[in-house]
Order: sequence, then structure tokens, then C-alpha cells
Amino acid sequence: MVLVTKALSPLLREVVVESGGVDFAVYERRIIALIAAQGRLEDAEVRAVLRMLADLRRSLSEDLLAITPRDKLWRVQHLGQLRAAVDRVAVEFASRYGTALTGAVNGAWEQGAVFPAASLAGARVEVVFTQELSRVQIEVMAQMHTDLVRAVSNDFRLKVGRELTLGIMGAKSPFQIMQDVGELLRTEQLRREMGTIANQAERIVRTEMGQAYSVANRIRVEEIAEDVPGLQHYWRSARDGRVRAAHITADSRYAPGSRPGPIPVKESFSVGGAQMRYPHDPSGGAANTIQCRCLEIMYKKEWFK
Repeated sequence: MVLVTKALSPLLREVVVESGGVDFAVYERRIIALIAAQGRLEDAEVRAVLRMLADLRRSLSEDLLAITPRDKLWRVQHLGQLRAAVDRVAVEFASRYGTALTGAVNGAWEQGAVFPAASLAGARVEVVFTQELSRVQIEVMAQMHTDLVRAVSNDFRLKVGRELTLGIMGAKSPFQIMQDVGELLRTEQLRREMGTIANQAERIVRTEMGQAYSVANRIRVEEIAEDVPGLQHYWRSARDGRVRAAHITADSRYAPGSRPGPIPVKESFSVGGAQMRYPHDPSGGAANTIQCRCLEIMYKKEWFK
């Protein structure tokens, strides 16, 4: 049987539901594929940022090598040249990283906006929107990105400035300074973590992309809920070794077949003691949102066997 509900709101042209018992496993496979696609998008953007940092590290190393005195003694007159080189790289970093972050977040926003319709296709539910997604939220995020980029750039200046001061004070040799400055921008994962700046840059990219994706998804979910009575949602984690304990618990509690299982779209999830309308909801605090990869998934029992 095919049920067609038309023009129930100005945002949806039609919602087509083909009932008759879709296997939930089919829907789940669709969700897994879409989560993997989002993960690949994030990984690609992070790799681009790390390549940019590697370029800047080489450039800064060349500048420091050219300025460093050959007799291996620091001289105060070199400090101005050294700081100028660092400032140049910091400015270039802020510009290139800001552009990369904006592009990455916009891409995640666009993918998040199509996720609801793409996921519901796995349950044989067709959703066609008649209006573009409002960009108010993404524009607010863009303003915050400027502050995030500035903070990382200033942190880089501060840390390198501290290293240069140690050299002038005789606490470190020029060779040690060059090594330590390079370490700040290191992108190779030789140990558990990358260099300080690279680590911050990756964390911000992943967190901001995840938030944009999740917010765009949430807006569309709310629009669909207006036309689909009884629509529910559940919390879906990436289900790998990097998922935090509170999100593993939320995944387990709200999964179909669990207790309480999926809940009405307007109700919030209880996650680690916080009430969250959706993954990346700011109400959850940093502990629940930084580098979160969870998603809000729509559900209605009637769609499945």
C-alpha cells in the first residue's frame, strides 16, 4: 500500500510512505553507510588541514635556519627577525586555516541537510522539501569560527615566543629551539598525539563539522515531524572504540527494541546527566560535544517489520 500525504506544511511538498514491513536491518545498513560517508568527509578535510600545517612548518623551519646565528649563540638582535618570521607564519596559518574550516563546515552543513531524506529512503519513505534550509545557524557558527581560528593562531605565537625567549636567555640552544618549534606544528602521529597546534586544529575541524552536520539534520527532522505524526528519534553512535562511555549508554538505551527505546522527536535524550535534544546540542557541554560523531536518527515503528 502507498500512502501519499500532500501539502501538510509549506516546507514539505509530499511525504510518501510505502508500508508493508521494511526490514529494520535494511534501514540500519543505510544509516551505517551514511555515517561512514560523513566520516570520510571529515577525514579528508582534516588531511587537507594537516598538509597545510606541514607546509607552514617547512616554511618556518627554513626561516629560522636562515636567521639562526652560525656560531650557535643567540643574540638579542636576532629576536626581532625570529619573531617576524613567526608572525608571518601565524598570519598565513590564520588565513589558510580559516578558509579551510569555513569550507569544511559548509560541506558538513550541506551533507547534514540531506541526511534525513537519504536515511529515510532506507525505510522506503520519500521526503521532498520545497524550501532551502535556512542558513541562519551556519552564519552564527561562522562568526564563532573566527574566534576559534584566532585563538589557535595566538596560542601558536605564544608558545613559539616562549621558546625563542628561552633561547635568548640561554636555556636552550638554537638547534633545540628549532626542534621544539617544529614539534608544535608536527602532523605525523609518531606518538599518541600530534603536535599541539595540529592537535587543536584537527579537534576544531571535527567538532565544528559534526555540529554543522547535526544542526542541519535536526532542523530537517523537526520539519518532517510536523507532517509525520508520532515521529520518534534515537541516538546513534559511531559504535567503535573511540565512542565515549556516556554516548555508548545513550546508543544502547534509545535504540529500537531497548528501554526506553526511541522517544518522541520533541523529547530530549538523557546523556551523561545532561538533557540534549540531539547530538552536539550545546546544552550537553564540552564533555558531550567535542569531537562527537553521534547522529540523531528518525524512527517510526509502523515502517518496519
